[in-house]
Amino acid sequence: MCAKYLAELGAEVSLYRSGRGSAEQRTADWPVHLSAYLDNAKSETVAETLDLAEIDILLEDGSGAPSSDRLPSLIVGRVTDLGGHGPQAGWQGGELIAQAESGLLALIGDSKKAPLSLGGHQLAYSAGLALFTGLMIALRHRAATGVGQQVETSLLETAAYIEWKGRVYIQTGGDLARGDLSGPFVSRCSDGPFGFYYRPTDWPAVVAVLGSDRLDVPQFATHALRLRNHDELCRVINELCESTTRDELYHRLQAVGVPAGPVYDAHDLLYSEQYGERGFIVPVPGGETGARQPALPVRFNDQRPQRPAA
Repeated sequence: MCAKYLAELGAEVSLYRSGRGSAEQRTADWPVHLSAYLDNAKSETVAETLDLAEIDILLEDGSGAPSSDRLPSLIVGRVTDLGGHGPQAGWQGGELIAQAESGLLALIGDSKKAPLSLGGHQLAYSAGLALFTGLMIALRHRAATGVGQQVETSLLETAAYIEWKGRVYIQTGGDLARGDLSGPFVSRCSDGPFGFYYRPTDWPAVVAVLGSDRLDVPQFATHALRLRNHDELCRVINELCESTTRDELYHRLQAVGVPAGPVYDAHDLLYSEQYGERGFIVPVPGGETGARQPALPVRFNDQRPQRPAA
């Protein structure tokens, strides 16, 4: 993901293989769409040795020992599973382990059931973006001093950084637990699911927006009572929302400052009017007919960077 960002911004990125086979062999275990998404802007170099003098940034995959024969000006980026140093450096890791050890996994899912992991490769992508940020700082430093740096992060460090809510709760004397009834719940609107969330002080605004005396009853009079009668509250809100579209409910709640919003699936995102207006979903270069991907989420002078033509 880090290399993809570099390539999309115009860098010449090459996948180096020391006689270990072709890209097809490397990605044999990858889904075709994943390889098309991550590698479409990269070329491939197969050679017995790597000439570091011709390289600005060396990205290592974290599966082996760091390179030792480096030039002073070379910038090196590395992502490991559990960190490159310390007692866990040699342990096997991955998305699931990093989610579990960071505490993130403990917060997802029903409290009466096993935890649920985040789907896809969210920690790997987030770690790639963190590494990309570090490399941009290192490039700036080298431009001023001529000296390169080593930039390193891990899936575990990234997961611990992302999972900030649990630490905030602990610092304020609370305990955030999986399935906490004070958190958001998903209601149903006429055209799909809606993430319904409100703070205790928002309750009068929620009642006003939904406009029903079914919420103005003793069992929902206080936040403690609403938590105690959570299942009934969810049922009533679902029934009140079922004839309203997600966008209608979103705008009405936003107008009174209630932090709630639609829950979108992949189809919704692909055909989002907002993303369409921003030109955010773009074709995958060289991909299958109709294949699309998110573009770089940044603009310069209102223009999204364009990859130079090959």
